Amino acid sequence: MTELLNSVDKLVFKTVKQHDAALTGLKAQEIDLIRSLPPELFFNQTNSSKFKKNNDKESFYYPNYSYIGWNNQHPIFSDKRVRRAMTHLCNREKIADILYYGEAQPAIGNVYFKRPEYHQGIEPWEFSPEKAKALLAEAGWTDSDGDGILDKVIDGKLTPFSFDFKTNQGNEIRKKIGLIMVEELRMVGIKADVHTMEWSVYLDNVRDHKFDAMILGWVFGVDSPDPYQVFHSTQAVGRGSNSVSFKNDRADKIAELNRKEFDADKRIALMLEFQEILHEEQPYTFLVCSKNHLVHHKRFKGINIYPFRPGYDLKEWWVPSAIQKYSK
Repeated sequence: MTELLNSVDKLVFKTVKQHDAALTGLKAQEIDLIRSLPPELFFNQTNSSKFKKNNDKESFYYPNYSYIGWNNQHPIFSDKRVRRAMTHLCNREKIADILYYGEAQPAIGNVYFKRPEYHQGIEPWEFSPEKAKALLAEAGWTDSDGDGILDKVIDGKLTPFSFDFKTNQGNEIRKKIGLIMVEELRMVGIKADVHTMEWSVYLDNVRDHKFDAMILGWVFGVDSPDPYQVFHSTQAVGRGSNSVSFKNDRADKIAELNRKEFDADKRIALMLEFQEILHEEQPYTFLVCSKNHLVHHKRFKGINIYPFRPGYDLKEWWVPSAIQKYSK
């Protein structure tokens, strides 16, 4: 009964554009909770004795994955050999270690690694510039004019392998993923740049298919996966969620069957095959499933962590009467 009387009955959101400013507010006890703190701040700015005296922190996995989406209609990325080469040039281990402080699982497809539909038999395409170069050569990319940049004749025109990554401003991890990729690509004769955009403008570019490659992520529920929205070819039309314009007849059929099938074992079989198709086609370079980093003031009790966003239920939180900060 005491917990019910002291439960949290009001939540006030504060919009703070920069995470470091939000963390400063938390340390000054002007903010009680930061739902998702970037790893760099979480691991480097929350270890002082003063911080630990006033605050608690939690790290936990929840269903998500980050990815690089290749525009499958782009003249360069319409070839799955090129997309796979791009994945071979993505050093996911480096990304996980440096940007996520080792607190991330490699992503191999569209299914959360704790789900029964997750394909345990798929090994992520390894970081291998040599395999990437072989695939690019097989797809016709060579440095024919000796300028250090790969090129290929496309539609009668000599086309250099040059493109842009787009991502949103304010997300330093995505920007740094792009910069890591730019350096790896440069080493094999590919010219790339990273362009950051204001969030709403960026989303418009993604929805309108106005990108060569984009860096983004998906968060989903803990129930059985449904790939229709993101990967069915009908969702590549207009502003659907299949922004990379991935089209595969068998993948379409599986997505449709999955929505009609009641037998759990049969749905698992369908999703295993679907992940194999994604692994072969590489419409995305799947990056990592990352942890969420939650920080909050110690006076809050009854905090349980759950495997879906936001990772907690405020209805369970309560504050002992003696240390309550706010009153009605």
